Amino acid sequence: MLVLFAPVSVIAQEDYELLWSKENVSHVSISSDGRYIAAACDGKVCLFSKDGNLLWNYRGVAEVDGELHDVSIYFTSISPDGEYIAASGVVYEYTAMVVYLFDKNGNLLWENKTYAALPTSSLCVSPNGEVVTVIYKYGKDKYKYIIYFFNKDGELVWRYDIPTRKVLEGKVLKVSTSYNNNYIVIGGMGEIYFFNKEGELLWSKKQLSKVGVVTSISSDGNFIAAATFRHVYLFDKEGNTLWSRECSPPWVSISSDGEYIATTNGLYNKDGELLWSFEDISFGWETSPPIMSSDGSFIVVLDKNIIYLYNKDGNLVWNYTTDIGCYCMDYGWTTLVNYPLITSDGSYIAAWGKGKLYFFGKAGTAEVAITELTQTPTGLTTTETPTTEKETQSQAKTPEKTPGFDFVEVAVALAVSVGYIVKRIKRD
Repeated sequence: MLVLFAPVSVIAQEDYELLWSKENVSHVSISSDGRYIAAACDGKVCLFSKDGNLLWNYRGVAEVDGELHDVSIYFTSISPDGEYIAASGVVYEYTAMVVYLFDKNGNLLWENKTYAALPTSSLCVSPNGEVVTVIYKYGKDKYKYIIYFFNKDGELVWRYDIPTRKVLEGKVLKVSTSYNNNYIVIGGMGEIYFFNKEGELLWSKKQLSKVGVVTSISSDGNFIAAATFRHVYLFDKEGNTLWSRECSPPWVSISSDGEYIATTNGLYNKDGELLWSFEDISFGWETSPPIMSSDGSFIVVLDKNIIYLYNKDGNLVWNYTTDIGCYCMDYGWTTLVNYPLITSDGSYIAAWGKGKLYFFGKAGTAEVAITELTQTPTGLTTTETPTTEKETQSQAKTPEKTPGFDFVEVAVALAVSVGYIVKRIKRD
């Protein structure tokens, strides 16, 4: 079989320009057309237009033991059309975790508070905003993970307890849904869980690896791609293994139609044929996952501090040197990995890390700033005592520890995790 290599010396064929940048950003998600960018900034959830204008922001407050405390937002998820924004945050002193759902105007539709040992980055708002899937984590010595499935009114539709073994085993990494919300796939430590929207476990795969499984699902839910530290797999919605290939590290991204699967090996078609390989990207701890545009036209990678953009033929069409770099990984308890994002047709690219966000667009894509979404966020439906943002901000008790990520703690957690993974790989 002929395998093409993607040469990094190719002269750029696409002309992208830096449209704007923001500081103090800890997480980013973008709509499929790039019109809206949801971000966790300074502990708040913020919505920006594609021109960098702040449309609205929200700082959460939660009541714990009869007192009000600031909620530090650290993770966001936006629906492809930009109509709904989900965000999760934590009250650090009390390990209280709060999930919010907003509409694009900044109106708070509902919130849900629970207590968890550690925050989790497993949060996903469905493409039509009808449901929000979130995974909560409980326990200390032996963690317990529970999947919660909320409807658009914030009501709990179903839940599922993930079986766990010991620390770091059974860990949930990612949750994603098909476009029509009919299917939900969960990737965990060596395991895959595939549900329908009623919460029925249709199938699962156990002991694929002793380390990690990352999953990606096609829009119709007919194809599920999964990657471990050893292999990449393609399953159909019945759980049948269509093919598997050796691959490492465990990163995978599938196009919306399921025709293309991007891995650290390179680009496969749905028949398992490797179309081309990355030549000069090592995919070590300082390299992001390869992220593919939903139409399969482009693959973007952040290697150390350089953003590389390839087309589906394996040609390097653009690159950009940043000062953010790829510095961590995502193990599910918090956002430890920063990776670039790309819109469905490749017109816009967002890259973030080390507290900074870059937003790029193809030359000529910058437009007049969007101004229709400037009203003050209103409305509140909550599973706790309803309180307006204005009231809670005036009453909130300031925590002794400033909300936000402690990157020293993150680095320590990462070092421990990496050491554990290396040992497990040797034994796997």
